[in-house]
Amino acid sequence: MKMLLKRVYVLLILIFLLGCTLPSPTPPGTPSCPIDQLTSPALSSPAMWAIVPTFNPTLSWAANDPSIPYPYDICEPDGYRVRLRQGPYFSTDLDTVSSSPFIGPSIRNWTPFTPLLPGHAYEWSVAAHTSGTNGPFADSRYFFTGPVCDTGALRDPRLLQPANGAMVNTLEPLLVWEYKDPCIPQGYRIDLSTDPSFADTSLSGGTGNPSTRWFPGVDLTDCTWYYWRVAPINDTTLGPFSGTRSFMVNVSGSCAYPLPGLAPTLVTFPTVPPGLPRFTLDQNANCRIGPGVVFEARRSYLKGEILEVAGINDLGTWLYVKMPKEGENFCWVSLITGALDIDPNLIPTKESPPTPMPTVVPQNNNNPPQYNSCQDYPSQDICKMDPNHFGSCYWSQNNSCVSGKP
Repeated sequence: MKMLLKRVYVLLILIFLLGCTLPSPTPPGTPSCPIDQLTSPALSSPAMWAIVPTFNPTLSWAANDPSIPYPYDICEPDGYRVRLRQGPYFSTDLDTVSSSPFIGPSIRNWTPFTPLLPGHAYEWSVAAHTSGTNGPFADSRYFFTGPVCDTGALRDPRLLQPANGAMVNTLEPLLVWEYKDPCIPQGYRIDLSTDPSFADTSLSGGTGNPSTRWFPGVDLTDCTWYYWRVAPINDTTLGPFSGTRSFMVNVSGSCAYPLPGLAPTLVTFPTVPPGLPRFTLDQNANCRIGPGVVFEARRSYLKGEILEVAGINDLGTWLYVKMPKEGENFCWVSLITGALDIDPNLIPTKESPPTPMPTVVPQNNNNPPQYNSCQDYPSQDICKMDPNHFGSCYWSQNNSCVSGKP
């Protein structure tokens, strides 16, 4: 019995001594790291290209890349800076999702305060920081919010970049598109060819995930026209293709510029012509005196027309466009009615005019309200009922009641 107690006593002493010699990962009173000693964190979750099961995903990371020795026995970062950006351009930090983008040094995860949007791609990264200065960011990861689209309901994507008829100054142009429904296909097929009928598919490829950005697998050829289109795919089922766009590779800056479909006519374009961003209408649309359906319509434009853009409203939903053939006159068109050739975040904000008073004519309680035109109907139901019998009212795709036939 004494021998047993002695062995237990010796074992407890060894455990105590061993515990005393283990270094603490965050010793109390550790000073802040100098900027030059900050290293990249190691991102943990979500995994690259993952589809997250929630609109409030938790982003987690390790303190640093295990391959880089981090001097925790010498110093500690003040905290971490989380960077989150939304596709398809990933050009602007989503600071609105968090009122406190800096996370304390003992925290290794973060959840956006505002739910993310369904059917979108997101880029995220993390950097350690000291005294408000960031160290190097970890290599970005990308994830997607669901749900996955029903295979039987797949629809055509909307092409964004390059613009139709554009010249690009790289042999590896980035092709960008968007999926218009609040869901994601499992992947996309991209047709790219010098033949507008796409008989030659040697340059075509796929994303293998819901990403809406793609680079060609090989360098393209300078001074050459290319045609491209995109279709969603679930498993082996291909959805409908987008419309076709064309662009010319013009790395040298002095390629002969044959207009698409009009060869052999040649026009010399030594550089990309300067001008305002362009907005191509995907549908017929009203252009109004202000950014909203409560404003009077000044003109109507047809699907396929291209409008020059001079500004965007503060909500990022309406574009301030130049009215073709009308000098320096401008009006507002809804962003959902077409496609821009640049990231909308790069367009300067334009102040909106005051919201007008409704044009409904007051009536007594015994009579229904009277309206002056289809555009005065305030809802889809009233538009369809057409209580004043204008006879040609319908609810358009840009959420307004308009006259004519759809």
